[in-house]
Order: sequence, then C-alpha cells, then structure tokens
Amino acid sequence: MKICVDQHFQRFLTKNKIDLATLLAEAKIPNLLWQGVVHLDEAQYFKFKEVLSRHLSDEQMLMVSDIENLKLFKPAVFAALSAANGLQALHRFLKYKTIFAPIAIDMIQDKNKVTVHIKPQTSHYHLSYFSVVNELCFILGIIRTGTNEQIVPAQIQQPYQLGDKILEYFKTPSKNSQDVSITFLLADLEKPFFTKNNTMWHMIAPELERQLQAIKSEKPFMNMVHQELQKIVASGDFSLSILSQKLGLSQRTLQRKLKAEQTSFKGELQTVQFSMAVFFATQEHQTIEEIAYLVGYSEASAFSRAFKKWSGMTFKQYISSHNNSETDSSNR
Repeated sequence: MKICVDQHFQRFLTKNKIDLATLLAEAKIPNLLWQGVVHLDEAQYFKFKEVLSRHLSDEQMLMVSDIENLKLFKPAVFAALSAANGLQALHRFLKYKTIFAPIAIDMIQDKNKVTVHIKPQTSHYHLSYFSVVNELCFILGIIRTGTNEQIVPAQIQQPYQLGDKILEYFKTPSKNSQDVSITFLLADLEKPFFTKNNTMWHMIAPELERQLQAIKSEKPFMNMVHQELQKIVASGDFSLSILSQKLGLSQRTLQRKLKAEQTSFKGELQTVQFSMAVFFATQEHQTIEEIAYLVGYSEASAFSRAFKKWSGMTFKQYISSHNNSETDSSNR
C-alpha cells in the first residue's frame, strides 16, 4: 500500500498559508520534503490526519475534499466517474480505496437504500475529524458530480459535531454515532452518470486519445471499437457482450466484422489496455497495482506478465526507459 502526501496537496497547503513542515513536526513525521513526495506508514497516516483536523478550517476541509478542485489525475476518482451510475461507481471506488489508504470501506444494500461504512483497517486507530469529513464529502462528491445533481444523502452518521458549512454541504442532519457511514437512496445511485460532463474524464481524455492515435485504424468501424473499448475498460465492466451492446451489434456480427479486419475482440482489448497502461505509467507516482486495476486486471502479477508480452519489457524497465528519454529530451 502506498500512502503519500503528494505535491498537489502540498501546493494546496502553501496556497492557504499552512506550513507542511510544521504539520510534519507536530505529527512527529520525518521532514523529507526534498524528495517531492512524503511517504507515510499507517501510524503516520492517521497521526497526520489528526494534525490536519487541528489546522484546517471547515471551509478548507471542504475545498480539499471537493473533487472539482483536483488539478492532478486521481485514479480512484477517474475509475469511479467512468462508471455507468453511482452504484457501480461506489463499488469501484470502495474497492480501489483500499489500495492506497489504510481505510476499510464496506457497502450494504437493502431494498431501497445503500449504506457505505467507513473505518480504519486496523481497529486501534480512529478516524479524525478531518478523515470523517474528507471521506464522506469525497463519496458524496463523486455521486453529485457523476449525476450532475445535488443528491442529498438519506442519512449521515459520525461521532463529531460538524460545523455549519459542512452540514450545509451535506444538506442533511448528521446522527451522532461511533459508526461513520453515509446512506443513499438506491434510486439516486441508479441514476446514470453523465461521463461527458465529468471533470476528471475531460481532464484525462485528451491524453488518452493521443495515446490511442498510434493504434487507431483509419476505418470508422475500428475507430468506434477503440473508442468504446476505452470507455468500458475505464468503467471496469468490459466483455464482448458489453462491447456489442455499445456498438448496437449482435455478438456474432461484431466477431464477424473484427475477423474481416484480421483481428479479434481479445486482440483489440489488449491493444487498448496497453495504450492506457502506457499513459498511466507516465503519470507521477502511479504504482503497478493502481495501473493494473485501472486497465482491468485484478492482480498486478497478471498485469506484469501481460505488459511484458505487449511491450517486450518489464513494467520497471519501461518506466526506466521512459524516464531516461524524458531526461534526455530536457537536456537538449
């Protein structure tokens, strides 16, 4: 698991005249800012969140928890907002969350409601005020951004006395409880996501499109195949059946058309996955586990084998080669 204080968050603190070095000292975390990114272990992660609770105002907490304010690519947000609806988005976000933060998130669905429970992975830690606000706002922000509606939670439970600005953001009272959770009406989570309007997709799409140029066929049909594959791989729900539905074709017709192009569903899927993986590999601080998940692999080991087959290099060799070429270009 990788936990870090990235440069985006560092810039946010600087903009708000908050000294990160002071926060690290208060949390008794070694000041390694010269490395660019400060890496934290589990204990340091929760201690740092406690310190943030004491130094950030409610307004600042809302700002840092607002996905519309993100300026860098965030895999969890991208994966969630690429989903078909809120229910699928939560499944993807909650599963992905455990990769890069020591937070355990469970989702319980009944006939009419869905409740998301949030807690530390290790029981002897606790969620600070900042952690509670940040996690709840982030989840709600994904649903609101995806639907382009001001969805109001059916219920919020948490142990702190929330400030007026935060309650105004939730638009619903908070029930006092040691359990931290947010409940949505199932009907709200089944509302379709308007991907074309979501901030993160538009931020990442141009570069993904650029990467796909190398593999695009001049034929309109193959262009459509690649475009739809790009979308369904990002959503996490991809198969021959799904692709044929997106293209308005029967599975047999799609297979016949692909065969006429001397290719197959599996071949085109792997081509698009490789193109997306190459892009993600060039982003700062993306681990192989994160990239594997984003391109549809549940296991990093399986992704590693596939990547070597695609590129002729291991993932680490590819990253090293890319970094060296970037250095050479900057020195010219």
